[in-house]
Amino acid sequence: MLHNENKRVVGTHYDNANLITLISNVVDGQQRITSIGILACILEKTIDELVKKIGEDKTDYLKALKNNLANAKYPLQDYYSITINKQNANPSQKPRIIRAFDHSSSIKTDQWTLNGNWTDYYKSNTSKFFAHFITNKNLLTADKKVAENTDTFIYCLSEGLHDFTDNDAADFISANEDSDSNLFQFLEFEINVQQFNALSVYEKEIIRHGIFLLGVCHFLHKNCFIVVIGCQNEDLAFDMFQTLNASGTPLTSFEVFKPKAVSSVGNSYQTTLKPFIDRIENILETETTSDAKERLNDKIIVSSAVTYNGEIISAKFSDGRNWLNNTFTALTQAVDKELFLKNIAIQSEFYNEIVAPNQPKINSQTYRISNHLSKLGMGTKQADITTLCIYYLKKANHTKSYILLSVFYGLIFDSAPGTPNRIKALSDFEEVCKATAAFFTLWMGSLSTRFPDKVYTELFTDVNNISIRNGKANQKVKFVKDKFKTALTREKVFDINNNKTSKFQWVLKAKNIEWYKRQIVSKFALFCAHHDATADTRPGYEGLLTSAQSGANDLLTCAKWFNSDHEVIEHVAPQNMPKNIKYKNYFDLQIYPGNTSVVNKIGNLANFSRQQNSSIDSEWPEKVFFYWSLTTPTANKSYQVQQLLTNLGLTANHLSNFPPSLHNLSSTTSYLVTVAPIAYRGAEGLSWDKAFIEKRSEHLCERVYDKLSGWL
Repeated sequence: MLHNENKRVVGTHYDNANLITLISNVVDGQQRITSIGILACILEKTIDELVKKIGEDKTDYLKALKNNLANAKYPLQDYYSITINKQNANPSQKPRIIRAFDHSSSIKTDQWTLNGNWTDYYKSNTSKFFAHFITNKNLLTADKKVAENTDTFIYCLSEGLHDFTDNDAADFISANEDSDSNLFQFLEFEINVQQFNALSVYEKEIIRHGIFLLGVCHFLHKNCFIVVIGCQNEDLAFDMFQTLNASGTPLTSFEVFKPKAVSSVGNSYQTTLKPFIDRIENILETETTSDAKERLNDKIIVSSAVTYNGEIISAKFSDGRNWLNNTFTALTQAVDKELFLKNIAIQSEFYNEIVAPNQPKINSQTYRISNHLSKLGMGTKQADITTLCIYYLKKANHTKSYILLSVFYGLIFDSAPGTPNRIKALSDFEEVCKATAAFFTLWMGSLSTRFPDKVYTELFTDVNNISIRNGKANQKVKFVKDKFKTALTREKVFDINNNKTSKFQWVLKAKNIEWYKRQIVSKFALFCAHHDATADTRPGYEGLLTSAQSGANDLLTCAKWFNSDHEVIEHVAPQNMPKNIKYKNYFDLQIYPGNTSVVNKIGNLANFSRQQNSSIDSEWPEKVFFYWSLTTPTANKSYQVQQLLTNLGLTANHLSNFPPSLHNLSSTTSYLVTVAPIAYRGAEGLSWDKAFIEKRSEHLCERVYDKLSGWL
């Protein structure tokens, strides 16, 4: 795609009047035509080497091949050079492709010259390569990028020559005579397969290589097409370029938008917009494939649109391009343009540092997000709880929350490290992450609806919003928390004005929800309920929790969240009713009455390791033995197994019926304080029935609410 220059000025592109009669500015396709030019140089050089090898050999076939190669070589020069038919032109060939630079500082920067020294006039890596080849007919270049391309072409061509067999040459000769072939009449001399096969080994090798090169040249001349789209002006050329790229997607919407941003500020670009554009491009360049880069670009631009001015766009190239162009064009002040690009830079870096990191491996002790927040100035505990909330939201696939978190993440960089404002911004980011985790858990734990995505959208689209463009004054933690509480109140699972009523409403809904269907949310809720708690040993409360002193059981840490002991959610009463019930005195059929089953409620769930979970699909007495083993420290196992069996109403004979894996696993696992209340209930000889599951569900929900409402 190109447009022609109407006003050509001597000194800008060339040093002699009418040296060049038509100059076309290439908008799209520079790499293609440059690569084809380099390939043509390599083909010409390879042909010259073969002609030199033939020398003065007088055999008819070699003489005919030599003439054929010479005729095929000259059209190749049109791909990389133009011929100047003017007196004193030296050399008469000039590079066809030069780079357009700003020549105000130096007249000798990539110019065509009538007879000047090419080293003074061709400065860009590609035009210098072509000028050097025209003058010296060799492929040497000091430029690394050009050398990589030439080496690739040379390697491929050499491999092709090496792998081209006598049978391949025979096929080419046959194709030369086939009018339906792409190689029809590519040879200028007559030779058939029989004549070729009758040649000497030496002559056959030369002819074979010549046929291969002639075939490549013929295919390049006759079957490779360059479609030229001429435009009347540069603006139209760029508009068409963007439209065509919307289907082929070789460029991202930001890459297409960048020239508009650069041209809008002129000479001040280096100090105004460039720092932000560099930050954006640094993140985009982390992707190594065009598809991955395009996907990353789309995510960044979509989130930038909603955070900047509350505009909801799709991930389509055209939508991203239109939003970038239209929004930026409407900005007249330099400070607004900087703010626009600053937001995109923040979205890019937020994705790279917060969204992109994968979930840490089980039992990991290092966390990339926590390390990053610590570098920004967060304290260790502050960074840990913030990171836990982020990983929780990511694991639950609550992607819509990212737009909210990104705004408060961006506020961190508005102040210098160590200053009171930076400390306040870090604290606000922590508070918003905790509030978002709390809101999401309270929403999902009490409602059967989908994710609360609409609430996050409203934060940016309501009249009173937190968008970068219009809602700076509302970018406060309290504003966000009030929005969350209002949303829950609207769903009648909360009361923003009365905490007692609010707790009653939420627990009433949450205790009847099938939490198991939302396992990540269930895990987080169980962590909140068991945080700084211990087993309640009061009569009538066996199996429940009571608050302990702060730090007694600190579950809300990344180390505990990723610990293998808490990897999966297990049903205490089996999820599916056993076909053969072994302990009928301990089995409550009411746990499994179809749609009103309590088996998936939070009161019937507990955290275990994956290994443990797969080993204890058994009934209550067997589980009690296992839970008791897990929660009784080795040094204190004076508690006799016989006493435990007595409390359960069992005999030693029952112990022999327990799965062997229970004995082995319980002796090697670590101490699980979170299972202690359940173990205590069993050790006291109490059953696990529907009534207790419902009681425990309400109890756990109350503790979840107490913890998370404090984060709101």
